[in-house]
Amino acid sequence: MDESTKLKVYAEYAQGAKPKEVEAKYGISYASALKLSNEFKQARDNGTVDSLINMDAAVLARVQDAMMVPEELEEAKAESFTAIEQGAQGLNKLDLELQATASAINQKIMALLTTAKQPSELETLTHCLCRVRDSFFKQNAQINVQNNFGNQYSEFLSDVPKSVN
Repeated sequence: MDESTKLKVYAEYAQGAKPKEVEAKYGISYASALKLSNEFKQARDNGTVDSLINMDAAVLARVQDAMMVPEELEEAKAESFTAIEQGAQGLNKLDLELQATASAINQKIMALLTTAKQPSELETLTHCLCRVRDSFFKQNAQINVQNNFGNQYSEFLSDVPKSVN
């Protein structure tokens, strides 16, 4: 079942539809309708409905279905959407690699924080953490830079973490 159909089915369940109604409306098996219903209920209860579906793929499929082109351009349309899908997959891979890089940089900075001997070192390392945050994370993200190791500089980092703009 494609992401567009799943999105429509989940929308039906959000409106209170029953598996039998979904089975008839979308031509899917009752077992599939029941499975999707259970997944939706569990996600709704856990507050994770947004993780049920790949919204990028669903939106792309809906746009592709809605896009009207002359018959002689259908092949070019299909090729264009295939290229878009491949590009999105490449971006997802890059996103994962960037997250791993940010995590490695963060770990290195945190290790250096434990051995800082001068307040200027703390300032420099904190500045580096802020640069990582600005480069890799959404704006207003919180990064905990508290020193929980109890060295002589704990008074510099004893404040509550705050959002940095």
